[in-house]
Amino acid sequence: MIKDVAELFAAEGEGARSILERLKEGAPDALDLALSANLPKGQRKRLRYAKNRVFPLLLRLEDDGERGAALDDAAEAMKLGKKILRGAFERFEEENLPERAGEETEEDLAPEPGTERHGRAMELLERPDILERAAEDLERLDHVGEWIPKQLALVCAVSARAGHPIQPSTHAESSTGKNYLWDKVLSLAPDEMVIRRTAISAKALYRTGESLKGKVLYLQEHVGSEAADFTFRVMQSDGKLVYESTEQGPDGAFRTVKHEKEGPLVIVQTTTESRLFEENETRVFPIYLDESAEQTGRIIESTLRQAAIGEVHGEEIEVMLETWHDAVRVLEPANAIVPYAERIEVPTHKVRIRRDVPRLLSVIRVIAWLHQRTRKRDAAGRILTTEDDFRKALELVSESLNRAWKSLSPKEEEVLELVRSLPDAKRQNGFLRSELKPPSGMQGRRVQETLRALSESGHLNSDGRKGPQGYRYTMPDKTQELGLGISLRPQRDGGEEGSLEPDESAPDDSRRSGTEDEPEEDEPEENERGEVLRGSAREDERAAETPDLREEEANARTREGDAEGLPTDEEVDHLAGLTEVGWFRAVTSWHTTEGGQAAADSGEDPVAHWLRDNIGIYTRDQYPYLTDFYEVSPWVGTSEDILNSGAGDGGERVEPPAAWPSTPEEMDARLKRIIPAMQQQIQRFFDPGLDLWHEEAGIPFGKGSDGPRNDAHLHAELWKNENTAEKLWVFVALKPGWSPPDREIEEAVCHYALTGQGGGSASRLRTDDSGWDDEDPNDLDIFDMND
Repeated sequence: MIKDVAELFAAEGEGARSILERLKEGAPDALDLALSANLPKGQRKRLRYAKNRVFPLLLRLEDDGERGAALDDAAEAMKLGKKILRGAFERFEEENLPERAGEETEEDLAPEPGTERHGRAMELLERPDILERAAEDLERLDHVGEWIPKQLALVCAVSARAGHPIQPSTHAESSTGKNYLWDKVLSLAPDEMVIRRTAISAKALYRTGESLKGKVLYLQEHVGSEAADFTFRVMQSDGKLVYESTEQGPDGAFRTVKHEKEGPLVIVQTTTESRLFEENETRVFPIYLDESAEQTGRIIESTLRQAAIGEVHGEEIEVMLETWHDAVRVLEPANAIVPYAERIEVPTHKVRIRRDVPRLLSVIRVIAWLHQRTRKRDAAGRILTTEDDFRKALELVSESLNRAWKSLSPKEEEVLELVRSLPDAKRQNGFLRSELKPPSGMQGRRVQETLRALSESGHLNSDGRKGPQGYRYTMPDKTQELGLGISLRPQRDGGEEGSLEPDESAPDDSRRSGTEDEPEEDEPEENERGEVLRGSAREDERAAETPDLREEEANARTREGDAEGLPTDEEVDHLAGLTEVGWFRAVTSWHTTEGGQAAADSGEDPVAHWLRDNIGIYTRDQYPYLTDFYEVSPWVGTSEDILNSGAGDGGERVEPPAAWPSTPEEMDARLKRIIPAMQQQIQRFFDPGLDLWHEEAGIPFGKGSDGPRNDAHLHAELWKNENTAEKLWVFVALKPGWSPPDREIEEAVCHYALTGQGGGSASRLRTDDSGWDDEDPNDLDIFDMND
């Protein structure tokens, strides 16, 4: 007689397996045993029996269809009404399933500290470029292009878990890859965080047994779920759902039952419609996909490459996905504040901006929450968002908000077309209203009002400078930050960021900085023909000055000019001169290239080394130890200048380092690849002032020191000449928190254009043979490159 499984295998060998399978198939399962037992008498006792013995077994069934069939079998076996039993099971499921799901997520799935998995997750969270890394990893998952949408989608996906839900809606034509984008992005999120549905009914979220808190509901198409639009709006606005219904209880009596589901929940919708229902549209961030021929080409190329080499999804990809899942799981709940929020300037021309501003702040907070391992905290443990978080958020949402806000009147469209017809240098560097030829029948005053409206809506940027000629306008370039009209004012000197109390030690007038509290000054008046009435522009502010005071100021300016025999800085408009000959800023904002390894490459790349060694930290005259070096910062030159930087003293050639580009075109490509990382990450640049201090003090640098270096980040600009197709690179190493010195950059570019030599100080510009007419400070013939 066979007593156990071991004896069975000894007797039957491999045949024992088939015997065990037949026994398993013929054996009743636990649910069958529970329903075949002696059931108690009376519906109330049988219902209690079902709660204690049957319902826990039903929860183990993962398939909804199998669970529903089993529930019908139980109702029939126990002689209970199907509706009564289903209602009781739904309440039991709601009370028990969320607790189990949360318990499994927090206790069973998060990696243990000290393990290899935990170490990989921490390494990812300590990167300064988490979102760019996510976009690169999605490239490895065969999702090409859509660099910004991928990053914004990930921010939305984790936003509910961060406590600041951002609701996305993805718009594109059929076959553009809307669902493919979200399938890949959500593959970076833990499985327990994502609820996938093809469609959903109006009350489904109220009655679901799943926990919704901190999760993502992924609806693959908005069509088919329109009935749930109201439910979505309530969840998006309130962060929870509360619903009362009248239901029949086990005793047959009807009673009111309250269903409550806690959020926050992110609801992902994709649609081919250009807009959702208006009430829903204002509650979401629309994500628009690239429908261009270039993106189609990238997708086809990727598809053909996969067909040629086959899909490679081995252990490396599994480890990558596991690392992302673990990283999201170990992120700690924490509030985030925006200390500089009062310095954010936002246009007020559309009502929907009232909802868009809180969403923009949520994007800033979520970005900081993702980077919580590298962000400072206040005394209350709250994450302090940085200005870099603001700039990154603006980069991600610009396209969405631009499309949402764009609605121009016919007159605005007409004036915008006039602006588009201007030369590139005028559009980029700035133009005056008087430089536009008004459309037929439009007076100058109306053109001026239209330009202001376009500036408020973000289609144009305005410098807001006071002057007899009025504001100077620029048109945002596609390669730069889009013109939303959202900006960050510089921090007030001496003020404490985020302080709710004013600085009482300073008089009221001293608290005013720039345009922070000053009323906007009107542009100069015009007559009916649109001509500027130049006398009116300054009369009000000059009225309080005496003639003697004005004469004294004029004499002082004359003496200052005579002292050097040259125009003062304020009198020389380098940008205007550069504009006249076709020079303009082509690129000032850089983004990591798709599929590039900028963050990793910049640490070892020889060109990155060259930049850190040769681009000194900018100090101008704000450093106690001035050096000759400060006079040649910003650095200006061509890619060929950098390429030939291997020439030693006296012109003797020095062998360039390994991996050094061999052509100007290769140098341009290399710079575009490494600049984003050097712009985003604080690195160690040469500090000429620190070097001079050590030299004069006779104090050597200590062992292990990296020498005369300090923390800074790279600011890079690419200038182009629309007349000659020339290009110039501009580099400045800036201390953390410093803004680019636009005036000095313009002066340095002008100096290079005149002399072919780098450097940007006023003293060097004034001592060379540039052709500056000392007798006439207003002579701008120096900008004639053909002289």
